Amino acid sequence: MPIWFIQAISFIWPVTVRQFESKFSGHLFIRYFMGKKILDTRMTNYSFGGLQKVLKRSLELLPFNPDTQNILILGFGAGSVLETIRRQHQSKAMITGVDIDEVAFTIAKEEFDIEEGPNTRFIVADATNWIKHQFGKYDLIIVDLFIIDTLPSAATEYEFIEYIAAALAPEGQLVFNTIPETLAYEELEAMIYHFENLGVGVRKMKKWGYSNNIILGKKSAPLGIQPVE
Repeated sequence: MPIWFIQAISFIWPVTVRQFESKFSGHLFIRYFMGKKILDTRMTNYSFGGLQKVLKRSLELLPFNPDTQNILILGFGAGSVLETIRRQHQSKAMITGVDIDEVAFTIAKEEFDIEEGPNTRFIVADATNWIKHQFGKYDLIIVDLFIIDTLPSAATEYEFIEYIAAALAPEGQLVFNTIPETLAYEELEAMIYHFENLGVGVRKMKKWGYSNNIILGKKSAPLGIQPVE
């Protein structure tokens, strides 16, 4: 069927056009929904759907700093947040995407035309371990480390939060995606407490449009300057 016909039908019901297999997320489906190509698991949106809208809104609320030069995305998926940064914010920042699932990068390249280049780097690794062995400083870190709809336990622990805080440049910004249905309120509050004790001022974007609770943060500047609340 021609793409225009598939897009038209997708305004009535989603149309699956391709399937990938992931040892981490199981079946991954390329679909058209409401005229747009997206990537889904069996249970939730993976990239370029509702999740993209949530993270797009998060960047608006930070707000995204146009002077951002170095961005780290932990849980790159198929790259929908990169598309938002490049297209909506017209950013030419260096973006490093880390994902445990090599299939995600394959999908990003083959289905969404997102390629490595001079200012885009892909790393296949477990982000909760990789962050311990890197020494860069980032103006923006986006954490979206779901396996289907659940954060790995390592991504909620103090050690990981400490490494994230250390990797933020002074006045660096943070977007950390969580879902309350799979993360207990007490765990979320503990994460926020740890970030704030590590000099990252935090506020929550609560359940905007979907079920996500987003942690928005900014690291304290030198000389005791307080982060924006």
